[in-house]
Amino acid sequence: MDNQPGSESRSLAATVFLGLALILALDVGMRRVLAPPAPRDASAPAEDFSAARALATLDALAPGDLARTPRPSGSRANAEVRENLLQVLRERGYEPQVQYAYACSSWEGCGVVRNVLAHVAGPPEGEGVLLVAHYDSVPAGPGIADDLAGVATLLEVLRARRENGPPDFPVRLLITDGEERGLIGARAFARDHPWMGSTAFVINVEARGTCGATTLFQTGAGNWRVIERYAEGAQQPSTNSVGIEVYRRMPNDTDLTVLLAARPVQAANFAFIGGVSRYHTPLDDREHLDPASVQHQGGEVLGLLRALRSEDMVLSQGLPDAIFASLGGAFVVSWPLAWNLPLAGLCLALSLGALVRALARRSLSVLDLAAGAGAVLLALGLAVLLGRAALLLVRAYSGVDAPWTLSPAPLRGTLYAAGFLGALLPGSLLRRPGLRLAALHAATIAWSAAALGSALYAPGASVIFVPTALLAAGVAWSVGSSPRGLGGWRALALLAPALLSVPFMAPLSSGLEEAFGHALPEGTTGIVALGALFLLPLAGGMARLARLLMLALGQGAWIAGVLATLTLPPYGASAPSHLNGLHRVAAGADAAPGVAPVPSPRLTLLSEAPLGPPASLEVGRRLTLRVQPVPGSVETTLLVGGELLETRAHGVALDAFNRSGPGGRTQVRLFGVDEQGLELELYLAGNAPVAIEVVDLLPGLPPGAHLERPTWSVPRGYGDLTEVRSSFDL
Repeated sequence: MDNQPGSESRSLAATVFLGLALILALDVGMRRVLAPPAPRDASAPAEDFSAARALATLDALAPGDLARTPRPSGSRANAEVRENLLQVLRERGYEPQVQYAYACSSWEGCGVVRNVLAHVAGPPEGEGVLLVAHYDSVPAGPGIADDLAGVATLLEVLRARRENGPPDFPVRLLITDGEERGLIGARAFARDHPWMGSTAFVINVEARGTCGATTLFQTGAGNWRVIERYAEGAQQPSTNSVGIEVYRRMPNDTDLTVLLAARPVQAANFAFIGGVSRYHTPLDDREHLDPASVQHQGGEVLGLLRALRSEDMVLSQGLPDAIFASLGGAFVVSWPLAWNLPLAGLCLALSLGALVRALARRSLSVLDLAAGAGAVLLALGLAVLLGRAALLLVRAYSGVDAPWTLSPAPLRGTLYAAGFLGALLPGSLLRRPGLRLAALHAATIAWSAAALGSALYAPGASVIFVPTALLAAGVAWSVGSSPRGLGGWRALALLAPALLSVPFMAPLSSGLEEAFGHALPEGTTGIVALGALFLLPLAGGMARLARLLMLALGQGAWIAGVLATLTLPPYGASAPSHLNGLHRVAAGADAAPGVAPVPSPRLTLLSEAPLGPPASLEVGRRLTLRVQPVPGSVETTLLVGGELLETRAHGVALDAFNRSGPGGRTQVRLFGVDEQGLELELYLAGNAPVAIEVVDLLPGLPPGAHLERPTWSVPRGYGDLTEVRSSFDL
């Protein structure tokens, strides 16, 4: 009988080990389910998205060596890809246009961009959908996944959507330039193009890696209809409103950020982020792009576009928000944001009611409750501490401070062990039935408090707490006041909320690992410990030998994971380290022995006039200059002496984007400037001569200048650069 001490201890031990095994198996299974679907070949039905057809389009956009060449704004490779894109659009019956504009970013500077646009479906006028991707890359890598694959994906989506006949709302294509330089292509479009005023819905496609499942990670305000249509059209949905909360707090931005700021559109932002250590490096190439990721992204975008209707072409103002999560890649659960606080309040009320009921029946005491609450808090703190300790040990003894490792599985196993140990070690000290019942109520109230806290301060995160908290409260009402303890079926009942938490939290854990590597171990240990909290009330009732075995297995897994991580190579083809080189040279100076000389930028004075509008000083002058960077330059900076009142280019004032440079000089950063140069107007106070230093950044190092890289080290972002300086007195 389950009320016998020996029988109950065996029952509890079996339940704990079963629960651990099920949680681990379900989590691993969820990770496998979240993998992208198999790519479709070119024989797929015409109305379906085919990764093979999208990749063929990608090869047409960047054939041969162009697929391995970086294409920052203003570069020759950028221009070649743009011409290929225009040709592909014309071949498919579209009439593309190029928006040539000058725009600025508050953190990157100012530059010239060349956006590609086309009306691709539906009536020519009226509120419609804007499909967005970008075709420029960072200087360090060819940007195949980020984001030329996104361009090819949208073209294949449009081809497949055409098979269903034209929609009754306009569909327009915007392929931006200068996304990697402060989103300035999107800024120019939002500022100048008339289509911005008739856009009601934006779909943006991006990548922060080269593989992995595609996730809907950002929407605008009033997203209920977006989620409804996404759930209707998605074949393998992957989304979570907690991810939107996380992204909202990150410094990362995409073109969609600019468009949402310009107009309250409805929006869906898609990206895959696996293989993030290859992001913005030479390994973001055709060979490392996973066709399955392309298939998943294209299928989800196509499904959403097909699900949209003319009545959806309204701005998001006044529309309700949703709390949502996809489960197992099969369906999406959601509820209105307005339900959040009532549901969270109900969770807490039920949890507290179950506790009051148990106290009234004297199944536990107030002192028991204090001890149980302490055990729950200790469990969460210990899990986080053990996870952080594992990471510190790996960094201290390997000398590696990178968040992503070549073989993440051992360290992931260590973090799992930390989560389980943190939850179960304090529980093993709870020997009396009253203490174990108190721990059950404390765990339930902790989940309900998390549900309420998230509803108040991070509403999107409520989706991972509310369903489990509701079920846990129901379990607490059922078994939490039993004087017979937690043996038999009552112990099994605790597995229900533990297992329900996994489908909601596993995608979050996986996503945090992809986005941040193991730099944020709490993303794994904390989540595992939260689910295992429901096993904590059972651990103290296990027989001594079973408790020792459980703790020994947990400690062994933690130690084995750390040792395995230390013995495996930290870097490799799929997880390189990053190192950039910089070669500095003054124009006209002799090159170092064996190093090829570097051309110099040019600055030409076109005209000089007394100071006039928009400046208001009576004494001063206006200089009109032509800046001609060294061919291939990715950035040109002017360091201007004297008092610079204003800088203008193409009628755009640069004042807000100037930065204080060395020696008190004003810094003006320019990019995307081709070999023809850029005309600037400088408004200077006073009539004294002014010294201007021009600094060009050229991609790569000159012949003869070598950088010894460690094994599996690659440039990232700006990559290797040659800095050329020239001085001018005007």
